[in-house]
Amino acid sequence: MATTTNKPAAAQAKAAASAVVARYLPLEKTLKDALALAARFRDAEGFREYLRLRMPLVIPAGALFALISIACAAAAVIFLADRHPMLALPGLVLAPFVLLGSLFVQFYVFFAWLENRALARALGHRMARTQGPLAAWMMRKLRIDLGQARRCFSCCRLPCSSRSRSKRRWC
Repeated sequence: MATTTNKPAAAQAKAAASAVVARYLPLEKTLKDALALAARFRDAEGFREYLRLRMPLVIPAGALFALISIACAAAAVIFLADRHPMLALPGLVLAPFVLLGSLFVQFYVFFAWLENRALARALGHRMARTQGPLAAWMMRKLRIDLGQARRCFSCCRLPCSSRSRSKRRWC
């Protein structure tokens, strides 16, 4: 009879633990959002056409995401194995989860971004770009659109400029 009274307490403890995990690790909502994105891709002709036209750019991005995910999984294994040889086995067990998790996040963010771009293009919400003289020349002569590269360069240059006053210069 003692075991029957422990079952509701065990069920309550399990429910409380799952509530804590769901609060701090909202995988269910993320997976629902990913499935909704896949359904929108399946149902929306404009989104499929937008991706079909950009497939020569999407495929290399997918290959890059795969390489980044492999590097993240390998880095997790190497990091744990470097700390202690006994941590190599847990690192190898965790490697597929790191690989699949990082692939999922990268593809989800990438395709959500592409969906937003396709939607903005379909609705005509394009903002006029303000280009500098170098970017305008590159677009006109070389047909190279810098786009987000300017922001990326400024974000990469910021740490270098902050270190320029010290004795060691990184950039």
